[in-house]
Amino acid sequence: INSVQDSMESILELVKTEGMLFKFGSGTGTNLSVLRSSREQLSGGGTASGPVSFMRGYDSFAGSIKSGGTTRRAAKMVILNADHPDVLAFIRCKAEEEKKAWALIESGYNSGFNVAGGAYDSVQFQNANHSVRISDDFMRAVMDDKGWDTHAVVDNRVVDKFQARTLWREIAEAAWVCGDPGLQFDSTIQDWNVVPNTGRINATNPCSEFVFLDDTACNLLSLNLMKFQNEAGTFDVDRFRRAVDICFTGQEIIVSNASYPTPAIGKNSEALRPLGLGYANLGALLMSMGLAYDSDEGRRFAGAITAIMTGRAFAQSARMAQVKGPFDEYSRNREPMLRVMEKHRQAAYALSTSPESADVIRAARDTWDDAVNLGRIHGYRNAQATVLAPTGTIGLMMDCDTTGIEPDLALVKYKKLVGGGMLKIVNGTVPAALRKLGYDSNEVKEIVEYIDDNDTIEGAPHLVDDHLKVFDCAFKPVKGARSIAPMGHVRMMAGVQPFISGSMSKTGRAIQRDAAQAAGRAQVDHSQVRHRRPRGLPHGRPVRGRPAGRALRDHGQGGLDHLGPHGRVRHADLIRAPVRRAAEVHGRQVHSHALRAVGLHQEPRDPNRQVDRRLHLPVDGGPLPAGPGRRGSRRDHARAGGRNSAAALNTRPEDWSRRSEDNRGAAAGQRHSEDRVHQH
Repeated sequence: INSVQDSMESILELVKTEGMLFKFGSGTGTNLSVLRSSREQLSGGGTASGPVSFMRGYDSFAGSIKSGGTTRRAAKMVILNADHPDVLAFIRCKAEEEKKAWALIESGYNSGFNVAGGAYDSVQFQNANHSVRISDDFMRAVMDDKGWDTHAVVDNRVVDKFQARTLWREIAEAAWVCGDPGLQFDSTIQDWNVVPNTGRINATNPCSEFVFLDDTACNLLSLNLMKFQNEAGTFDVDRFRRAVDICFTGQEIIVSNASYPTPAIGKNSEALRPLGLGYANLGALLMSMGLAYDSDEGRRFAGAITAIMTGRAFAQSARMAQVKGPFDEYSRNREPMLRVMEKHRQAAYALSTSPESADVIRAARDTWDDAVNLGRIHGYRNAQATVLAPTGTIGLMMDCDTTGIEPDLALVKYKKLVGGGMLKIVNGTVPAALRKLGYDSNEVKEIVEYIDDNDTIEGAPHLVDDHLKVFDCAFKPVKGARSIAPMGHVRMMAGVQPFISGSMSKTGRAIQRDAAQAAGRAQVDHSQVRHRRPRGLPHGRPVRGRPAGRALRDHGQGGLDHLGPHGRVRHADLIRAPVRRAAEVHGRQVHSHALRAVGLHQEPRDPNRQVDRRLHLPVDGGPLPAGPGRRGSRRDHARAGGRNSAAALNTRPEDWSRRSEDNRGAAAGQRHSEDRVHQH
């Protein structure tokens, strides 16, 4: 997390600092609210450029410097406070660039990400997550439909007056279009700040799990939760505690032996010693124990495990403080830190208990008793102990079915391989979950075979309907109807946030229908969730040509590099590798919706949408392939639901009626059938 000051020297120094961080593989976050707005004067005459203008330069450098010198793009977080005079321009800036990309795609530019000369390579703000920092006062103004003022940076005069709900709607609509901006709840963040006498928390890292002071850094370590499940299928608390002790001690040793990108970060890291212990595979653990991700029991169990991890880490930090002394700034912040530690302990005691989770909840309470009592005696060696990182890369290295705090994307996934081809990945946790739920070996075998054949568990033999929720995933399967509800993700975040020292990186999902309203509702609900710390909506990109991976079974590995006669797709085209490029996403899997978003889109001249429409024209006049909502002839299909009937069956795509500009965002949001996917 880097600071910046309202001077040209500092603004340009941040360019250098970020560039060096990107070079060596790190991501950065900065709150630009200290920069005077484009509505304010410079001391030497003239008008200031404003933070959004400088963001263009920062974004360009981030796009030019690969993370770690390899192929992964750099990661940035840019934050602006809701009372900054340029907040409206900040809210809109990425959505406006997104619409430019749509226009380029419609003109024939490549829709893939990280494609030189492609649509997204030609527009701004594609290398950063954007977040608006809002306060409780702002949220109350939204709820009560009151006014909201923005204030000049230099003299604090009122610059603009808005209705708070107007800004709120702008945030929701921009997030609907491009996934940004997210939200950071400043009042809650400061309430959980353990070192307020040292400084405010102004920003986060790009994924927002590291929530701490400016000019600080955090090294991350994640434990695979499935490794702590014993043969009986229960969670081994004692083994987990010992792993926390060892790993947290190792992380602490690294602090004084590491190198840092700037003198300020080195100084603060030594003075505050923040660490980022976390875990991965929570979704798989809950499933293997027969607990639904979106259930009270699942959230209770997840909260208890998280409480054990953080409480044990701080207890170990206190033991190390007994030997090495507390962190340098502890004496200035003893009372506020102990206050926050007590808040964590109270949250552990507030967990409701049940027969399934009684042991872990009892362990969580005991662990936090130790953490608080030892801290009062010895202080703490570290100002921060835990975060929940995305673990996308290391999760693969650790053979995790799920990453971080996430549920599984789907029970069956297809991963695009470098050099061509697909790797079918079936969730390995399902058999254990079925056995936990009481199914015998033959029933488990038949259910797993059904999943392998159909890419969904819905309709499997022997399966009790009430058990379906245990296997719900983030995405709805191609041949199914179930998925985790949008608020299910929010509720899980609320269930674990009181027990994390920092915060978490989490992917949210919203149903496409009324997506902007859903975005606003999710953000409001998020702001009212007890103990919730940073964002209301995670950052993502529900845009054209960026699907996320799931089943591609019905169409093999195929893709489309040219069309057959009359603009129709031959069956042979569907199994040819080049067609995949129509839905290629850097570092992500190919999503089945790229080939099955049949006729939900009527906007003309979009190459990707035309691909989708053509895939659902009959091959040589034959029937459409069978599937949910796609049975019978194309004429029957056009009648079904009326969604496709606006297009005459014998007209060319270019002749389809055009939507108005107001509806273009809604059409774009339906890129992946009825689902809207926000991704970090």
